[in-house]
Amino acid sequence: MRVFFVLYIGISLFSFFLSPIATAGELFITGVYQGKSLFIQNPIVKFPHIFCIYEIQVNNKSISSYLFKLSAIEIKFEGIQKFEPVMVKILYKDECRPIVLNAHVLFWHSGFSFTSINITDTTDNTLFLQWTTRGEKKDAIYTIEKMNEGKWQKIDQIHALGNFISQQYTYTLPNEAEFYKLRIQYAFAKERPHYSEEIEHITYKDPITFYPQTVSDRITFSKICDYQIIDANENVLMQGTAKEVYVKKLQKGEYTLILDTQKETFYKK
Repeated sequence: MRVFFVLYIGISLFSFFLSPIATAGELFITGVYQGKSLFIQNPIVKFPHIFCIYEIQVNNKSISSYLFKLSAIEIKFEGIQKFEPVMVKILYKDECRPIVLNAHVLFWHSGFSFTSINITDTTDNTLFLQWTTRGEKKDAIYTIEKMNEGKWQKIDQIHALGNFISQQYTYTLPNEAEFYKLRIQYAFAKERPHYSEEIEHITYKDPITFYPQTVSDRITFSKICDYQIIDANENVLMQGTAKEVYVKKLQKGEYTLILDTQKETFYKK
């Protein structure tokens, strides 16, 4: 009896220390909380009250054990901000396996979106392309594209800063056209690219003015521009880029003045 008693105790202790290892299973889900609950099927291991899952952790914090006694578990991510990264760890018994019904609600790529895009035109005709996003990843690439003769052409590329919650960008456009049709592509690794909405912008440029119209010394333009001074025989006498031009050496008479694409006249006295 004495030998049997010791053997019984030994077997019992051996079984006790084995059980946590033999019955453990782990399931990990990582992604981003996007405002939707995660649903998990929790099978029954032994009728009526023994269920498969015995612990669930969200960002390394255990949730209420009451949920483990339900056959359908809803994780609401209480206390977690929208678009915050999350890691769900499900611990379950070895003889079963829980089923995650909608893991896609946490997928990273489904969290990206362009929230706004616009073009602003300043008083000096500087164009700024501005856009905001949410869900971007570090090392992603933004490609600014413009429509040219029916085809999208790359203007420039910008590396994403990686602010998942919200990020704003401002890009100075080359002011080389009065009409722009633009879009932005977001690309990360091998994921499917995302495109912003297409945006159009027309720049109404103020006409360039000059003074005086009857000049003896110099002509002043309203802004820096390309100019040409042409005589009555259509010879180009002077040209360049400036805001003022000295014309003291010109002969008396009437001249044609080209300012960018404008055609004007002035008289040298």
